[in-house]
Amino acid sequence: MRLIWKKYDSAFDPVVALVGLGYFVGGAYVLIVMRHALGRWLPWLLAPIPAAFMMMGIVVIVREWQLWSKMRRDPPLSTPADVARVSAKQDANRMNWLMLVYGAAGTFVVSAPMLAYWSGIGWYLFTLVSTPVISLVLLLVVTFCKTPRRRQSTALLLLGYVAVTAALWKNYDELRPQLRWLLWSHRFKAELAAAPNPAKGDLKHIEWDGFGGAGSDTTAYLVLDPTDSLSTAAKRHEPGKFPGIPCEVPVVRRLERQWYSVVYYTNADWEHCP
Repeated sequence: MRLIWKKYDSAFDPVVALVGLGYFVGGAYVLIVMRHALGRWLPWLLAPIPAAFMMMGIVVIVREWQLWSKMRRDPPLSTPADVARVSAKQDANRMNWLMLVYGAAGTFVVSAPMLAYWSGIGWYLFTLVSTPVISLVLLLVVTFCKTPRRRQSTALLLLGYVAVTAALWKNYDELRPQLRWLLWSHRFKAELAAAPNPAKGDLKHIEWDGFGGAGSDTTAYLVLDPTDSLSTAAKRHEPGKFPGIPCEVPVVRRLERQWYSVVYYTNADWEHCP
């Protein structure tokens, strides 16, 4: 309770210190009593319990020592106004961990639609340009903030932004087809339904994504597989030649039941195998 609620963690309390000491001594005593039997399996299972009490006691004792040192260092608060002033100062210096969540959530909400809309080089250029600029602005705010609370909160905001941006960058190939399918699957299904039936027993397909440039283009196809024969290939994430697909492909991704994204090798397509 003392480590969670602010009202239990504001001033030195000798009773709490004694309780912490009791936890430590009691846990140590039980471990000493069990020591001769630790070669058996049952005491090994029970030993973490007194060890946990010892750790709780150490944490409480250390915290009480910190509060006692602070009480000796700081002058006593004689009036309610002094108490309110010190409390407000502590609140101003307390780190706002929610800024980490806000930074991560805000970055995902803004960046995910762009990742789904911009293909390949567009997304990478956007990230390469925006990430240094936004990070520099936040670093400047951290540097010139006057209050510790605002400085720490901005640093957490920066951490959340960088972490989510890095995760989106690293998992671009996996996230993009899933996001596009989530946003526009009804449109793609209608386009594939209107497409002509394929020849030679190939699975019905349409071109639905592509990226690259300067003579190096990579094409991805949306494939309808009524029998879900591609499910094993999608689980393995390995290249191969699969039924209903005329060429060897590097990766097959499952979008939902019977619907798959099939990525071809660079400079290859459904009609031209490498």
